[in-house]
Amino acid sequence: MKEVLIYELMYSVDKVITGSSDNQIIGFIDPENNSRERTSRYQEIYYDFIEDNFDMKKFSGDKKAKPTDILSSNFLDMNGLFVSSAFAKLLEGFSMCCYKYMDVYIKHLSEKKDYRFLNLTMCPAINFEESSFFFEDRLKEEQLEEIKLSSMQDFTDNIRKLRAAKGYNFTISPQKLVLNKVYDLFKYEISGKILISEELKNAIESSDLTGYSIRPFLYVFH
Repeated sequence: MKEVLIYELMYSVDKVITGSSDNQIIGFIDPENNSRERTSRYQEIYYDFIEDNFDMKKFSGDKKAKPTDILSSNFLDMNGLFVSSAFAKLLEGFSMCCYKYMDVYIKHLSEKKDYRFLNLTMCPAINFEESSFFFEDRLKEEQLEEIKLSSMQDFTDNIRKLRAAKGYNFTISPQKLVLNKVYDLFKYEISGKILISEELKNAIESSDLTGYSIRPFLYVFH
Protein backbone atom coordinates (compact mmCIF):
# COMPACT_ATOMS: atom_id res chain seq x y z
CA MET A 1 0.00 0.00 0.00
CA LYS A 2 1.52 3.28 -1.14
CA GLU A 3 2.48 5.92 1.44
CA VAL A 4 1.14 9.44 0.84
CA LEU A 5 3.14 12.42 2.07
CA ILE A 6 0.86 14.90 3.84
CA TYR A 7 1.67 18.24 5.43
CA GLU A 8 -0.03 20.59 7.88
CA LEU A 9 -0.89 24.09 6.65
CA MET A 10 -1.07 26.95 9.19
CA TYR A 11 -0.83 30.72 9.26
CA SER A 12 2.59 32.15 10.07
CA VAL A 13 3.38 33.55 13.52
CA ASP A 14 6.72 34.98 12.40
CA LYS A 15 6.61 38.70 13.18
CA VAL A 16 9.01 39.45 10.34
CA ILE A 17 6.52 37.93 7.89
CA THR A 18 3.27 39.18 9.46
CA GLY A 19 4.46 42.60 10.60
CA SER A 20 2.40 42.19 13.75
CA SER A 21 3.44 41.51 17.35
CA ASP A 22 0.16 39.63 17.82
CA ASN A 23 -2.40 38.30 15.34
CA GLN A 24 -3.00 40.26 12.14
CA ILE A 25 -6.78 40.25 12.76
CA ILE A 26 -7.23 41.60 16.25
CA GLY A 27 -10.83 42.72 16.76
CA PHE A 28 -13.86 44.40 15.29
CA ILE A 29 -14.56 47.75 13.66
CA ASP A 30 -17.12 48.45 16.38
CA PRO A 31 -15.20 47.49 19.57
CA GLU A 32 -18.00 48.89 21.73
CA ASN A 33 -19.97 45.78 20.74
CA ASN A 34 -17.35 43.34 22.01
CA SER A 35 -19.72 41.54 24.34
CA ARG A 36 -18.86 38.03 25.52
CA GLU A 37 -21.88 36.73 23.63
CA ARG A 38 -20.71 38.29 20.39
CA THR A 39 -17.01 37.42 20.55
CA SER A 40 -17.70 33.84 21.65
CA ARG A 41 -19.55 33.25 18.36
CA TYR A 42 -16.27 33.91 16.55
CA GLN A 43 -14.32 31.50 18.76
CA GLU A 44 -16.62 28.48 18.49
CA ILE A 45 -15.86 25.27 16.61
CA TYR A 46 -18.59 24.82 14.00
CA TYR A 47 -18.98 21.28 12.71
CA ASP A 48 -21.21 22.37 9.84
CA PHE A 49 -20.55 25.23 7.44
CA ILE A 50 -20.88 28.69 8.92
CA GLU A 51 -24.25 30.18 7.98
CA ASP A 52 -24.26 32.68 5.13
CA ASN A 53 -25.79 35.39 7.34
CA PHE A 54 -22.87 35.20 9.80
CA ASP A 55 -21.36 38.71 9.94
CA MET A 56 -17.89 38.51 8.36
CA LYS A 57 -17.49 42.18 7.43
CA LYS A 58 -16.66 43.95 10.69
CA PHE A 59 -13.18 42.62 11.42
CA SER A 60 -10.35 44.98 12.26
CA GLY A 61 -6.69 44.27 11.53
CA ASP A 62 -3.53 45.43 13.22
CA LYS A 63 -2.50 48.70 11.54
CA LYS A 64 1.11 47.47 11.45
CA ALA A 65 0.25 44.07 9.96
CA LYS A 66 1.44 43.17 6.48
CA PRO A 67 -1.26 42.03 4.01
CA THR A 68 -0.04 38.44 3.67
CA ASP A 69 -1.93 35.77 1.72
CA ILE A 70 -2.92 33.85 4.85
CA LEU A 71 -3.77 35.95 7.91
CA SER A 72 -3.32 35.04 11.56
CA SER A 73 -6.39 35.34 13.79
CA ASN A 74 -7.98 33.89 16.92
CA PHE A 75 -11.36 34.30 15.22
CA LEU A 76 -12.79 31.13 13.64
CA ASP A 77 -9.33 29.57 13.61
CA MET A 78 -10.77 26.06 14.03
CA ASN A 79 -13.10 26.60 11.09
CA GLY A 80 -10.76 27.59 8.30
CA LEU A 81 -8.36 30.28 7.14
CA PHE A 82 -8.51 33.91 6.05
CA VAL A 83 -6.90 33.83 2.60
CA SER A 84 -6.27 36.28 -0.23
CA SER A 85 -7.94 35.96 -3.61
CA ALA A 86 -4.48 35.05 -4.97
CA PHE A 87 -4.32 32.09 -2.60
CA ALA A 88 -7.84 31.04 -3.59
CA LYS A 89 -6.81 31.31 -7.24
CA LEU A 90 -3.91 28.93 -6.72
CA LEU A 91 -6.23 26.42 -4.99
CA GLU A 92 -8.48 26.27 -8.06
CA GLY A 93 -6.14 23.77 -9.66
CA PHE A 94 -6.29 21.34 -6.73
CA SER A 95 -8.85 19.00 -5.18
CA MET A 96 -10.41 20.12 -1.91
CA CYS A 97 -12.84 18.48 0.51
CA CYS A 98 -15.80 20.04 2.34
CA TYR A 99 -15.17 23.74 1.79
CA LYS A 100 -16.79 27.01 0.83
CA TYR A 101 -15.64 30.62 0.59
CA MET A 102 -17.17 33.56 2.44
CA ASP A 103 -16.65 37.24 1.63
CA VAL A 104 -14.98 39.19 4.41
CA TYR A 105 -13.90 42.73 5.21
CA ILE A 106 -10.92 43.45 7.49
CA LYS A 107 -10.21 47.11 8.19
CA HIS A 108 -6.56 48.10 7.52
CA LEU A 109 -5.99 44.93 5.46
CA SER A 110 -8.84 44.56 2.95
CA GLU A 111 -7.96 47.99 1.56
CA LYS A 112 -4.60 46.52 0.51
CA LYS A 113 -5.60 43.02 -0.62
CA ASP A 114 -8.83 41.16 -1.33
CA TYR A 115 -9.62 38.49 1.27
CA ARG A 116 -12.04 35.62 1.74
CA PHE A 117 -12.64 33.15 4.52
CA LEU A 118 -11.97 29.57 3.46
CA ASN A 119 -14.52 27.71 5.59
CA LEU A 120 -13.62 24.03 6.06
CA THR A 121 -15.55 21.23 7.77
CA MET A 122 -14.28 17.80 8.77
CA CYS A 123 -13.47 15.68 5.72
CA PRO A 124 -14.69 12.06 6.10
CA ALA A 125 -11.77 10.62 4.13
CA ILE A 126 -10.38 7.99 6.55
CA ASN A 127 -11.13 4.34 5.86
CA PHE A 128 -11.40 3.25 9.49
CA GLU A 129 -11.85 -0.43 8.76
CA GLU A 130 -8.56 -0.61 6.86
CA SER A 131 -6.76 1.69 9.29
CA SER A 132 -5.40 0.56 12.65
CA PHE A 133 -5.14 2.28 16.03
CA PHE A 134 -3.75 1.61 19.50
CA PHE A 135 -4.47 2.70 23.05
CA GLU A 136 -1.77 5.05 24.34
CA ASP A 137 -0.72 6.30 27.76
CA ARG A 138 0.50 9.78 26.88
CA LEU A 139 1.96 10.39 30.34
CA LYS A 140 4.27 7.37 30.07
CA GLU A 141 4.53 7.66 26.26
CA GLU A 142 3.60 3.99 26.17
CA GLN A 143 1.71 2.20 23.41
CA LEU A 144 -0.80 -0.31 24.71
CA GLU A 145 -2.94 -2.84 22.84
CA GLU A 146 -4.21 -2.36 19.30
CA ILE A 147 -7.86 -1.50 18.67
CA LYS A 148 -9.88 -1.80 15.46
CA LEU A 149 -12.44 0.91 14.74
CA SER A 150 -15.25 1.13 12.21
CA SER A 151 -16.03 4.86 12.03
CA MET A 152 -15.35 8.31 13.47
CA GLN A 153 -18.26 7.78 15.85
CA ASP A 154 -16.67 4.52 17.00
CA PHE A 155 -13.40 6.41 17.58
CA THR A 156 -15.19 9.10 19.63
CA ASP A 157 -17.15 6.55 21.68
CA ASN A 158 -14.04 4.54 22.54
CA ILE A 159 -12.07 7.66 23.52
CA ARG A 160 -14.89 8.64 25.87
CA LYS A 161 -15.05 5.18 27.47
CA LEU A 162 -11.27 4.97 27.80
CA ARG A 163 -10.93 8.32 29.55
CA ALA A 164 -13.89 7.66 31.81
CA ALA A 165 -12.22 4.44 32.94
CA LYS A 166 -8.55 5.46 33.07
CA GLY A 167 -8.25 9.26 32.88
CA TYR A 168 -7.40 11.95 30.37
CA ASN A 169 -3.77 10.95 29.89
CA PHE A 170 -5.05 7.96 27.89
CA THR A 171 -5.95 8.31 24.24
CA ILE A 172 -6.28 6.42 20.95
CA SER A 173 -3.57 7.07 18.37
CA PRO A 174 -3.30 5.98 14.74
CA GLN A 175 -0.91 3.19 13.82
CA LYS A 176 -1.79 3.12 10.12
CA LEU A 177 -4.11 5.60 8.41
CA VAL A 178 -5.76 4.66 5.13
CA LEU A 179 -7.60 7.26 3.04
CA ASN A 180 -10.61 6.48 0.87
CA LYS A 181 -9.56 9.40 -1.32
CA VAL A 182 -6.54 11.66 -1.35
CA TYR A 183 -7.36 15.37 -1.46
CA ASP A 184 -4.88 18.19 -1.96
CA LEU A 185 -6.46 20.14 0.91
CA PHE A 186 -8.72 18.78 3.63
CA LYS A 187 -9.56 19.08 7.30
CA TYR A 188 -8.40 16.02 9.24
CA GLU A 189 -11.49 14.60 10.89
CA ILE A 190 -9.77 13.40 14.08
CA SER A 191 -8.08 16.66 15.15
CA GLY A 192 -9.37 19.33 12.75
CA LYS A 193 -5.90 20.20 11.43
CA ILE A 194 -5.74 21.52 7.87
CA LEU A 195 -3.71 19.13 5.73
CA ILE A 196 -2.29 19.44 2.23
CA SER A 197 -0.67 17.16 -0.34
CA GLU A 198 2.96 17.33 -1.36
CA GLU A 199 1.86 18.66 -4.76
CA LEU A 200 0.02 21.59 -3.17
CA LYS A 201 2.88 22.19 -0.74
CA ASN A 202 5.31 22.48 -3.66
CA ALA A 203 2.96 24.82 -5.53
CA ILE A 204 2.59 27.12 -2.53
CA GLU A 205 6.32 27.19 -1.86
CA SER A 206 7.05 27.92 -5.55
CA SER A 207 4.60 30.85 -5.56
CA ASP A 208 4.89 34.42 -4.29
CA LEU A 209 2.31 33.75 -1.57
CA THR A 210 3.17 34.78 1.98
CA GLY A 211 1.90 34.33 5.53
CA TYR A 212 1.83 30.54 5.65
CA SER A 213 3.66 27.88 7.60
CA ILE A 214 3.98 24.27 6.43
CA ARG A 215 5.33 21.31 8.37
CA PRO A 216 5.25 17.52 7.91
CA PHE A 217 2.18 15.91 9.45
CA LEU A 218 2.75 13.68 12.47
CA TYR A 219 1.24 10.56 10.87
CA VAL A 220 1.77 8.78 7.56
CA PHE A 221 -1.24 8.15 5.32
CA HIS A 222 -1.74 5.34 2.82
